[in-house]
Parts: sequence; C-alpha cells; structure tokens
Amino acid sequence: ALISSIFFCLTGSSSIFHIDDRLCRVLGSVAVFFAIKSYHCERHGHYEQAVIYARRSFAWSMATFVLGLFLFLTLGLILFVRR
Repeated sequence: ALISSIFFCLTGSSSIFHIDDRLCRVLGSVAVFFAIKSYHCERHGHYEQAVIYARRSFAWSMATFVLGLFLFLTLGLILFVRR
C-alpha cells in the first residue's frame, strides 16, 4: 500500500492542469500518511489496526486516481470542445 500511495502522491500533471495536480498531491499525501501508519502498526505487532490503515490508504489512493482521471478528462473535454 505504501508504494502505490507514494506513486499516486508523486504523479501529477505537468501541463496546464495545475488544480488537478495540487489536489491529487494533497489526496495522495493523505494516502501516504495512512500507509505509513499501517507500516508502523505492523512493525509493532498491531496487525488488525495495520489492516484498517492499509485499507484506508488504498481507498485514498483509489479516490486520488479516480478524481484525477475525472478532472483530467473533464478539463480535457472542455478544452477540446472549445477549439
């Protein structure tokens, strides 16, 4: 979960979609936070809590991906239709 969260946190747009870029980085940071908490719980033997945090991390990662994809497609469609 930690690697996928870091991937979604660090990937962003390098084009004109700055709102999408910043929003995805913030949401991705939340996913990384939960992944780190999951990692620490697992290391200390709190496996049930680690699973809960891992699921939250995965949910935030997927929410970041879906929202980013939606914003990219929406903004891209708006810009495409304008031209």
